[in-house]
Amino acid sequence: MNRLPCFTHQQVERISRIVGNTEAGLSGQEIGALLAQLGFPDEGPETTKWKRLFNSLASLQNKHHVGNHTVMLINAFMAPESYIPNPVTCKQLQIQLNQVFAFAGYYVRDDGRVAKASKATTLEEAFTRADRMGAQLRARGVHPKVL
Repeated sequence: MNRLPCFTHQQVERISRIVGNTEAGLSGQEIGALLAQLGFPDEGPETTKWKRLFNSLASLQNKHHVGNHTVMLINAFMAPESYIPNPVTCKQLQIQLNQVFAFAGYYVRDDGRVAKASKATTLEEAFTRADRMGAQLRARGVHPKVL
């Protein structure tokens, strides 16, 4: 993998909050397993889930001066086979992550991998890109609360 530019503090925080979200994200045990699998530092379950993820990603980004670790985490987190029992959750997470990634010039593809895109500069542009997936979900009759 090439050396990717660093993500902003706000981007890393939003990504961490999405992955550590109580309703759709990972449990504390799952976060520990994912960080261990990737060989990322882990403060342990005493810390809030999103802060645990944020601190791990921020420390790696500060140490290595690349955004690669954030992309590695999302590639592992969004692996489609993890969402076989609940594909709607997968799409919901993909939409949320794409809103954040749009500002960094990336997006999460349907195969769960992060890919390069042009950078969004406005909220409207980021939401429009992410809403393309929302339109697909609405076409499938997904419950409005999910959207």
